[in-house]
Amino acid sequence: MKNQKQSTAQEQQGQALPRVHSMASYMVRGSALVLLLSVVGLPVNFALGGRSDSAVSVLCEVGEIFSLLFLVIAALAHRGEKKAIRRMLTERQTIHWTYSPAEWQGLTTQAWRQSMRATVVVTAILWVVLVGVLWASFANVLSGLAWGTGVAMLLALLLILLAFVEFQLRRHRTTSDVYISRAGLIQNGWYYAMSGWTGGLNRVTYQAGHPGVLSFDIGWGRGRRVLKVSVPHGREGQAQQVPWSL
Repeated sequence: MKNQKQSTAQEQQGQALPRVHSMASYMVRGSALVLLLSVVGLPVNFALGGRSDSAVSVLCEVGEIFSLLFLVIAALAHRGEKKAIRRMLTERQTIHWTYSPAEWQGLTTQAWRQSMRATVVVTAILWVVLVGVLWASFANVLSGLAWGTGVAMLLALLLILLAFVEFQLRRHRTTSDVYISRAGLIQNGWYYAMSGWTGGLNRVTYQAGHPGVLSFDIGWGRGRRVLKVSVPHGREGQAQQVPWSL
């Protein structure tokens, strides 16, 4: 209760709220960057003597279409997320925990391993999509396969670099906070919604251990996902009540 009152008091006293990231916010930035590069790259390619059916032209055109589509979708999602995040950080009912330095270092190592697994999955999906698109655009099958593989590997290297930078930033922090409410979950400065395109929150379970873990089961079918939160030492009793309060 003390932590909950502190989060509300921060807003009432005019203190700055914690900065929170979300997947939609990064999708907006990433889509805007790809759109800009595609729009600029196409006329530059023509100015340098490139043809409309060249590999660069095809990549720029595909980039313009998909980046514009993702930009619109991400912008709409980000608007809703901003409202949910502010509500979470100011509501008295929000559960607010702070990890100890030792707990935080352990979570940092775990997050690095998870990011590497996620990078492999994202790269594989992108490779399939790019090869399929470019395969249909090139007369030479090997050219489409080579371009698709090259772009996918470039993205993989970029994701690994970003994950490494985040890992180093996390290591230099001594602690972090977690916020839990009906509107969503904020962990390590990232917001996760309690709903998805396949449904909302199904159930919350608590598993005792060292540390204890809260699991949030969201959605159904292939869109189902499970968010897990490590419970700080001394908060086990409060964590056991979370499944009944959400």
